[in-house]
This record gives sequence, C-alpha cells and structure tokens, in this order.
Amino acid sequence: MEAPPGGARAASGDESESGRHDGQQAASETPQDDTPNSNRAAGSARSMDLEDEEANSEENVVPSMACHLLPHGLYVFLPASVALMAWLATLSKDDCDYAKVTGDIVAEITGSPEVPFVEVGFDHWRGPEHNGETDEWSINIAEPCQEINTDIIRKDGVWRLSKGMSYFSLILGGAGTLLVWCAVWFYLSREIWRWPGILLCSSALVQALTFSWFGSAFCKEESTACAMNYGARVDVLSCCLWMFSSLLVFSRYPRFRERVPSQLTGRG
Repeated sequence: MEAPPGGARAASGDESESGRHDGQQAASETPQDDTPNSNRAAGSARSMDLEDEEANSEENVVPSMACHLLPHGLYVFLPASVALMAWLATLSKDDCDYAKVTGDIVAEITGSPEVPFVEVGFDHWRGPEHNGETDEWSINIAEPCQEINTDIIRKDGVWRLSKGMSYFSLILGGAGTLLVWCAVWFYLSREIWRWPGILLCSSALVQALTFSWFGSAFCKEESTACAMNYGARVDVLSCCLWMFSSLLVFSRYPRFRERVPSQLTGRG
C-alpha cells in the first residue's frame, strides 16, 4: 500500500524537472528570437539621429565671407545689370540738354532773333549752329555749355527742387547699384538684400520728381515752350530701369549656393 505514493512522488518529480527544463529552454530561446528586432530598432534610431544631425548642420551653416564669384548664383546678374544700365544712362547726359526751349525767351538768352531754339539744363544752356548748306540749325555736342544768366531766366522753387532731386536720385541709384553688385562677389543676408531694392526704388521715385521742372514758372510763360530733350528722355528710361531693378530684388532672394561647416556649433 506504500508503493503507489512513492511512485507518485517520483512521477511528480520528473514532471517538475521536465517543466523547469522546458522553462529554461523557452527563456533561452526568447532573447534569441528578439535579438534581430532589437538590432533593427537600434539601427533605425541611429539613422534617424544621423538625419537630424545633417538637417541641423544644414540649418546652422555659416556662409563664407571670403570674396568668391557668384555666391548667390547667376540671378544676381539680372538686377545688377539693369541697375547699372540705369546709372550709366543717367551719367550719359550733360548739364545743358535736359529740355528744348522755344519762344521769345530764346532771343533773350542767345542775343539773336534768328536762333529758333536752345537746349537748357538746370544750370547751363547750349545754342544751335546754322548750317549754310542745308539751311538747318543743329546742336554741336562738342561745344561747351554756357552758364544760365539768372537776370534773364528766373529759377523758382520748383526749378531748384528738380535740380536737387536729380542729384539725390543719382546718389541713391549709385548706392543701390553698388550694393547689388556686391552680391556678385559676397554673401548678403536676406535683410541686407532688401536694402538695394529700397535704394533703387527710392531713386526711381525721387527721379520722377525731377520732371516737375516742366511745371516751373519759366515753362509756364505764355511765350515759352518747353519740350523733353535727351536729358529728360534719359531720365524717363533710367527711372523705369531703377524701378524694374528694385522689383527684381524684392521678388526673389537668391539663396546662398555654397555651404561650409559651421564653426559656431562646435561640430567637427
């Protein structure tokens, strides 16, 4: 009667031993099965960290301030060339070809009733020469300009304003042209890039005020007629070019083309 309990205990001992063996085997197999998944997860995390570091390094790059050609690409040549043409056009006129004046005032200026017209600027005038073969009056640009006699021609406030705006426009346009040409050789930030546009737009607006000269008391006299000459026509052209160049600057910021490692973030 005592044999069965002993056998039962032996059987239960074998079952418990077998259970412990199966548990150990399952425990040893579980890490082996999870190891590839954990490796893939770690690799994915490392790749994401590398991508984040590359993105941060691109955002924190510091453009080189050394002089080199076209740091912003070829686009800067477009507003720079237009602004340069406007500036050269303004410089091409002299001080006595702004307007063509006809009327009784011409005889007072030249001292001859036969001269049909004169060219007038803000401070000087030039008279035509008569060609006996063709019986025509023409301007010889090689002839020097003569200073305006203020006893004959009265310069009012509108005349002086037009003269001042003409010189001020040339200064603003020249500064804007020089600054936009700096982008051909140097890096300009987005904030600095706006300044050439502001200067060029201001130059166009200021130069438009020079045409108020045709509303001066001199041109309003009944016996005097004032018409645009070379100087005024060039001012119209340069005014349009100043404005067009400023629109090219405002419409697009050419991004920096060359990127160098940042020295401020401490990344090697």
